[in-house]
Amino acid sequence: MDPEFVRARKDGAWQVASRTLSGTCAGVDITGERRWWGGRWALTSAAPFPVPETLILFVSVSGMEHGFWRDLLVGDPGFDRSHFIFCDTPALLPLVLGPATRQALRDSEEIRDALTLYVRGGVTRVMGTSSEDDPRAIDRHLAVHHALAEDHRACLASWQELMTSSHGRADATWPPVATIMSRTGTLNVYASWTAPTTRDGADWERSADSLRTHLKGHDGKTRRQWTMVEMAPGIAGTHQLGSRHVTIFGVPSISIPVLDDLVHMGNIVAIRAGAEVAVALRGLAAPRQMNAGLRIIELIVDPEGTGSPYR
Repeated sequence: MDPEFVRARKDGAWQVASRTLSGTCAGVDITGERRWWGGRWALTSAAPFPVPETLILFVSVSGMEHGFWRDLLVGDPGFDRSHFIFCDTPALLPLVLGPATRQALRDSEEIRDALTLYVRGGVTRVMGTSSEDDPRAIDRHLAVHHALAEDHRACLASWQELMTSSHGRADATWPPVATIMSRTGTLNVYASWTAPTTRDGADWERSADSLRTHLKGHDGKTRRQWTMVEMAPGIAGTHQLGSRHVTIFGVPSISIPVLDDLVHMGNIVAIRAGAEVAVALRGLAAPRQMNAGLRIIELIVDPEGTGSPYR
């Protein structure tokens, strides 16, 4: 007799033998092997990773496996405590392992069917064991695959909403890019990050904090050139700007008190003023950050507030 979880998904195409099964259901390939004890099945489901990004992601309640050596944090304390998490692009971890995916993995733990998530080579694999009389075993696998896609759609939707509120336009494409028609001209907006190149802990910490949102505009005009870059504490030549340690080259065209407020509000890590004006904000920007970044560019490009991109 077929396992209950197969009979419960009549929308799937199944081939079931005494100890193995294979099939597809809701666009996901599923294979299984019956254990010799306890009437339990080891199931693996596979589908394309919904984020067009080449990365490795491994999430399990069972601890370190597959040679992954570093347990990372996604920023969800309860989930972080109960799961081993590895990602070779840690800056993107909070974006790809979003709230829907974390909830789908949590749900599997409550009924002794804790699932393991493994992404590599553009393929998502979900692995776990379940009882043969459990009608929802396949449902839980599909929930993880669907949740990954849901988190990706939500990330891009939030980016589009942010750009719309900033008088810009963004398509639902990855990686996030956009164009903003600001009062002082057209700005290009995009996200960037780095991946660690060694196993050194400091390298991984830098990579985890490397996600940036960039605002850039270029009008070719001659103006005062200056740069501000956030630095680690203790480095020679740094200045204290509020609670931040920064290096400033040149003389800012924005007063220090105003610059201090905007850098704090926008969580801004770099400013470059010249023929090109660029601002880098930490993380995938929130509305408050975007407002601060846009204000800095306005003050650099048009300090008197009389300019117009159409004049």
